[in-house]
Amino acid sequence: MVDEREKVVGVITDRDLPLAMATKNRLSADIPVREIVEKGDIKACSPDDDVKKALKIMGEHQIRRLPVVNEQGQIQSMLSIYDLIRHSQAEGGELSDNNVMEATKAISSQQAVA
Repeated sequence: MVDEREKVVGVITDRDLPLAMATKNRLSADIPVREIVEKGDIKACSPDDDVKKALKIMGEHQIRRLPVVNEQGQIQSMLSIYDLIRHSQAEGGELSDNNVMEATKAISSQQAVA
């Protein structure tokens, strides 16, 4: 979700809708986006961040996709865990398979449902 200046102000992850359905006991068609979008402290990286930093953010916050935003907070692209897996397999990549495996485990671990 972006504001009138194209600044990222909210994100919906692949887990947000199923979690909202479970906690609100409503069908997806009955839940407006504004009720499930995560606003505020948006987890993102900049185009100048190294891939290890992006992977760390993903692992710490259990997210598979990370917005890449410029200095004005405008989205430039999305970085996925799969992009980082491909990067780790590239010759001379900064990430080891172990780095990616540990982050993927953290991302995929179960979260408590409120």
